[in-house]
Amino acid sequence: MAVARVGRAAGLGWSVGVVVNLALGVAAYFPLLFTRMVFSAIAYRLGDFSAFPARDGIDIPIMMAGVCWLLFLPLWFLANRFITLWAVVPVRPYWLVAVLLPGVLFLADTVFALRLFKLVF
Repeated sequence: MAVARVGRAAGLGWSVGVVVNLALGVAAYFPLLFTRMVFSAIAYRLGDFSAFPARDGIDIPIMMAGVCWLLFLPLWFLANRFITLWAVVPVRPYWLVAVLLPGVLFLADTVFALRLFKLVF
């Protein structure tokens, strides 16, 4: 049930949401990278030798991915929850955009080899 909030424009909520989720996309690079390393290590174990060499085992990438996701998900959820409570935005489309937007930077960096990580840091 949406409650109209007086004095806040819907466009401002979307603008703040896009900027926050793109900024969180930089932070999402690490959990997504370690998750990709886990799947590459599994593929290496299954015989795909072009993947991440998992000669040391896959427990380290799994542990790092888990820690990164445990740190990132609460931050992401609380930031977006605050925006949905603060601004006048339709909740379902906003959460869909909030879920997809942090992965856009990682996907663009992976597919197009943009080296965004080196550019930011």
